[in-house]
Amino acid sequence: MKRIGITLLGAFLITEFATASATPSDTASWDLTRCIAYAQENNITIKEAHLNKNSATLNLQQSKMNRLPNLSASVSQDFSHQTDFTNSTSLGLSSQVTLFDGFQQTNKIKQGKLLVEQNDLIIEEAKNNITLSLLEAYIQALYFHESIKTIQATIRSSEKELEQAQAKYESGMLAIKDVSDVKSQLAGYRYNLIKTENDYSQQVLTIKQMLELSPEQPFQIAIPKTEQLANTEIPDVSDVYAAAIAIMPDVNSGKQQLVIDSIDLKLAKAGYLPSLSLSAGIGTGYQSEFAGTIGTQFNDGWNESVKLTLSIPIFSKYQNKTQVQSSCINIEKSKLNLTSIYKNLYSKIENVWKNALAYRTEIEASKAALEAAEQSYNLTREQFNFGAVSTTELMQSQSIYISATQSYIQTKYMAMLYEQMLRFYQGKEIKL
Repeated sequence: MKRIGITLLGAFLITEFATASATPSDTASWDLTRCIAYAQENNITIKEAHLNKNSATLNLQQSKMNRLPNLSASVSQDFSHQTDFTNSTSLGLSSQVTLFDGFQQTNKIKQGKLLVEQNDLIIEEAKNNITLSLLEAYIQALYFHESIKTIQATIRSSEKELEQAQAKYESGMLAIKDVSDVKSQLAGYRYNLIKTENDYSQQVLTIKQMLELSPEQPFQIAIPKTEQLANTEIPDVSDVYAAAIAIMPDVNSGKQQLVIDSIDLKLAKAGYLPSLSLSAGIGTGYQSEFAGTIGTQFNDGWNESVKLTLSIPIFSKYQNKTQVQSSCINIEKSKLNLTSIYKNLYSKIENVWKNALAYRTEIEASKAALEAAEQSYNLTREQFNFGAVSTTELMQSQSIYISATQSYIQTKYMAMLYEQMLRFYQGKEIKL
């Protein structure tokens, strides 16, 4: 997630938050758990992964059926003319079964089972991807929501300051320029409120689109209490990685692919082996130039046959050799891919872990800075009321307070994000 960096031109006034606009009703709001559960059932990418698994299951069933003998019937009617017109009719029934094919069918069934299992892992990987995307988008929306409340609180505070500045101007204690500066600052806060409200609406729309909800369906996210969310214990990076490699589907999928490619090698080597098949048939017929009625010839003309066929490959234009070499190359590529998966997973976890530690440290420092800036700002406001400080000094103090508020909120939600991501990599439930 990119570092949240919207400029907050508002103050973090605790007493003002209580009067902020109410969140949507529970009947229309979705918490993160509900969003994730719904997306995992309805996201298009996940549905496509389910369809791919269905195709793999059908291929497995067909591989099993290929062991069975086939059965076919034939009927033919022939007309010819040399000196006389003649016709002939033949009926037949035949079947063939493979007795030995270098264990190709056995290995194809094993491979088919692995492909079905791999598709299950691909489905889980798609679910993980949508889970992480929703987590990021949801926390971003929470950040915008709190930003709106802080700006609203700042606007209410600034409106009071404007009233005081106008009163002092009317009494001759302030110049018109000072009043104009306060008005200009208030206008900037109102602009930022509109912008942040739009950012929040766009983020909620993004979440709704990720859930594949219809445009006419009402949707709003639930706003949890966030002050206690960033207080979970941060585990050691090695413990997180050990848990992740055991449960992450992309790791297990990479392992499965290596086994699948190994079976491909066995199938390629089977091309060097002979194959043995058994066929049998039965048939009868009628020819007009022979004596006897159609019924008599059909009854007397039955013939049966049984045949064993042994096929020994001698020269295949190097196709078998090429397939074996290609399979060996694919195995090496799968090994490299699995190594890359391990490497990328550790890199992701290490980055998340470092960020979680960093923001855990920063959140205490930013909270202390916010409290100090709040005290200074409140004191400056009181001094302004008594005429002890100028409008410029008040605005400077407010700017420091705004900056501290921005830093605290940003740090809090970034810490929340990375700590939840650590839970995800450990296989724990993500819940805000």
